[in-house]
Amino acid sequence: MARGPTIVRMSPGGAGGGAGIKCCCCRCCECINFGYLTSQHGLIKLAQAMLGGMCQSLLVKYGLSEASSMGSAFHGFLTTASAYLLTTALLIACYVLSSKC
Repeated sequence: MARGPTIVRMSPGGAGGGAGIKCCCCRCCECINFGYLTSQHGLIKLAQAMLGGMCQSLLVKYGLSEASSMGSAFHGFLTTASAYLLTTALLIACYVLSSKC
């Protein structure tokens, strides 16, 4: 038997019904999905960003003076921490600016 076409129905309010920032009597910046930041996945991603920032700040504050004695391990870990923080920040920005599914 042949199957008919799949019909997808959208809600009248759109995908981001409560998205954006409530400003007086209207909503501004409805493309921003702040609901992600309060979800379980968003809180984990924020914790990852804080961990990456903490690692990088500790490396810069206490490691620069000892970088010559540590050798390439310091520079390797600093590069890794920087890439980790940059990637996490980029993912948070993508998730917050993406449409709510």
